[in-house]
Amino acid sequence: VLGLALCALLAAPLGAAPEEPATADAAGDTGQVALKPKNVRRWNFELPKETWRPVGKGIDFSGAGGPAFRAGVESAGLSIDKDGDGEFDVTIEGDSGFVSLKSKGEKPFRHGLRLRKTDAGWMYSCAATTVGTIGDTRITLIDANVNGRYGDVGEDAIIVGMGKAASFQGETIALGNDLYTVEIAADGKRVDYKPYTGAIGELDLQSRYDTKARLVHLVIGSKDGRHSFEVSDREGALRVPAGIYTIQSGALGLG
Repeated sequence: VLGLALCALLAAPLGAAPEEPATADAAGDTGQVALKPKNVRRWNFELPKETWRPVGKGIDFSGAGGPAFRAGVESAGLSIDKDGDGEFDVTIEGDSGFVSLKSKGEKPFRHGLRLRKTDAGWMYSCAATTVGTIGDTRITLIDANVNGRYGDVGEDAIIVGMGKAASFQGETIALGNDLYTVEIAADGKRVDYKPYTGAIGELDLQSRYDTKARLVHLVIGSKDGRHSFEVSDREGALRVPAGIYTIQSGALGLG
């Protein structure tokens, strides 16, 4: 729930990280990390934006190299073809549920979905992630726009670390005080990373945050849409690619 303190912070401009500071040192490693798919039945992530799509007559992932998974409302609930062969395999009863999709074949397409019944009909949203580590830091990618692909900048989501609050997927991530450029495979199975070598500035949000309420999540993003960071547990100044930043999403909690 947004409180007055966060509303004031949202209304206040963040200003700009310096446009032309010295180029960042290219310290750190360049590498590639393999990620493993993980569907999350008990969803407890905070996303900067939730996307829910109508189920209709099926869930089509052909744009991501997957099949169209047939669906239909029957007397017992929402029936779904979870293996892509055109036959119903599972029925979601009640007003909500979860389904793990896996197509047949040598290279199966996998995805997880949350489902809920609304006045407008059944809707689906993401329950699919891929997970790996860069060094000692856990990386969780989320198909937040539910198109079956990962790494869509400004649309999908990413969690850096062990927290539950995500930022939008950007072109960069912060590992401690170091910035890295990342490229994500569309199937979510790989992340390539290298030290960010562009101009860097600093933003200090905690000095602008004056309330005893707990920050549940706080996401800032660059005006050009290329960079996004979740900063609710950040202490001190955050190093970011130089540019103008705004708050994209935020929430406060009590206690």
